[in-house]
Amino acid sequence: MRSFFSLLFPSILTGIAVGLGAVVFLWLIDTVLSLFYGSGSFAANIRELPEWRRVLTPAVGGFFVGLLVMVLKRTDIAGEGVPQVLEAVESNRSRMQLFVAPLKILTTAITLGSGGSAGKEGPIVQIGSTLGATMGSWFKRNEHDRKILIAAGAAAGIAGVFNAPIAGVIFSIELITRKFNISHTLTIALAAIIANIVTRYSGVKAISIPLNVIPSTDWQALVLSIPLGLIAGVLAIIFGFCLYLFTVLFHHYKVPAFVPTTIGGFMVGCIGLFIPYIHEPMMMPLIAEMLSLNNLSILFIASVLFAKILATGLTLGSGSSGGVFAPALLIGTLLGALYATFIALFGFGDAAMTTTFILIGMGSFFAGITHAPITAIIILVELTKEPLVLPAVAIGTFVAYLTAKTIHKDSVYTEHLNRNVGYFKIK
Repeated sequence: MRSFFSLLFPSILTGIAVGLGAVVFLWLIDTVLSLFYGSGSFAANIRELPEWRRVLTPAVGGFFVGLLVMVLKRTDIAGEGVPQVLEAVESNRSRMQLFVAPLKILTTAITLGSGGSAGKEGPIVQIGSTLGATMGSWFKRNEHDRKILIAAGAAAGIAGVFNAPIAGVIFSIELITRKFNISHTLTIALAAIIANIVTRYSGVKAISIPLNVIPSTDWQALVLSIPLGLIAGVLAIIFGFCLYLFTVLFHHYKVPAFVPTTIGGFMVGCIGLFIPYIHEPMMMPLIAEMLSLNNLSILFIASVLFAKILATGLTLGSGSSGGVFAPALLIGTLLGALYATFIALFGFGDAAMTTTFILIGMGSFFAGITHAPITAIIILVELTKEPLVLPAVAIGTFVAYLTAKTIHKDSVYTEHLNRNVGYFKIK
């Protein structure tokens, strides 16, 4: 416990700093979004824009992100964010530079605000970790303690943005510290709780997944979660390969950083012209639509699923800034809805079963790409506020995790480390 008390004050300050950073982060995304698409409903605004603006807006955003990377010569402000944190921890470079945090906020806000297909969590993990490392340096802590504060900052970031402090703590333990220690966990949890309180009292709207129907917990749902987990694990590998492939293709040649980001943004804009649901502001409304159990065609669901995988690969592979966490939830939702539609042909089509499969799809696909099954389960409980999701989701999630891990040992986060793949670094 001595370690906990020695890190008590730095942990509190980390939580406050990350919470305030999350508020600025979310505000800036909304501000940039309003500049590009207008205030009010994004779904209504984007459909009213001329087609040329819908195509070019993500390209303009990509151009500015790439320009910032090129001018500042900072590749760490591009890409997903979590790999950069893992690299800092595993390479014993826990002295992360403070100025990266505001730059990462800016590049992510431009990417998402201009219509890129990515999430907020990867960048906020990097931002939070940077602030945690800075607190460690300011208080002259040793290498070991700075790594704990990095993990605390990561947890605080997820807690602040997703209103999921427990998932933030588990995420840090599963992916950053990779071991359980009471003292370290308390330090991480303290920062996460404080960040969550700061964002809540700052008026940030909490993210939630509304359930119109209580999920099924009968034996059929438990059994049928197994093949869905298998499918999700395989699809996670396909997604990871897509992201890796686009990263290699975009950065194979030595060109100015704004070239791949602009091209990637343009291609995302072309996809969004036909399927606007790929844009980040459309994620939660579409998840809510799926859970409302409206009869959507198989063609529509499959089209959005494929388009989301492609658009996310283009956004992140080209070097723009964003995460895979939120896209994973949407892709998993679509996969679960497709599975429910198929299962309904065999007489398992009640509303509770459909809701269950959608939630299993979310957790399973997330676990498959991140190799963080416990985080996947906990975040669904926190976002739905429904503990009944646990049994079936837990089975499907661990099946997906084991499937993905068996096929390919690397997650989307560790792929960049183990293959030495970095944005704007491939020769």
